[in-house]
Amino acid sequence: EGGRGVAADTDGNVYAMVGNGEFDGVTNFGQAFVKLRWTSGGGIELVDFLTPENWQNLNNADNDIGSSSPILLEATNLLVGGGKAGWLYLLNRTNLGRNSTADAGAVQRFWNKPTKVSMLYSIKNNLAYYPRGGGYGTLYLWAEQMEMTAYSFDGRIFATTPLARGTT
Repeated sequence: EGGRGVAADTDGNVYAMVGNGEFDGVTNFGQAFVKLRWTSGGGIELVDFLTPENWQNLNNADNDIGSSSPILLEATNLLVGGGKAGWLYLLNRTNLGRNSTADAGAVQRFWNKPTKVSMLYSIKNNLAYYPRGGGYGTLYLWAEQMEMTAYSFDGRIFATTPLARGTT
């Protein structure tokens, strides 16, 4: 969880990102975004998940998704999160996407591309999101050995070309 806790919506659902571990889609959900809720009996149940198609490669390389935390995007039904491999995932909270070919269940998946070949790009800290109203906003991240980067959100998807980059 990259030092940040889980995210929760107004319906009482809790969203988390899970790092290394096995995945079977039944009881093991390593390398996943998960949506959980409390049951009437006081337990917790899995409601939905997204596990990238390449979860085993991510696991083998210790490029886990659980190195940051999900953020719920204000005035939308979307959440965003990223992991050590530098990929950002924009997901629909109603249907996270499960485990689909080429991560087709994600609303959007894009790479926080380094500006120099020698740079590392792992997202190991927390993302920050500034809502600008009407579902629009700006996502900020500071990946390993990279400059702070800002991505614009238009209420549906993120622009994959950075809005701004700091200096290293």
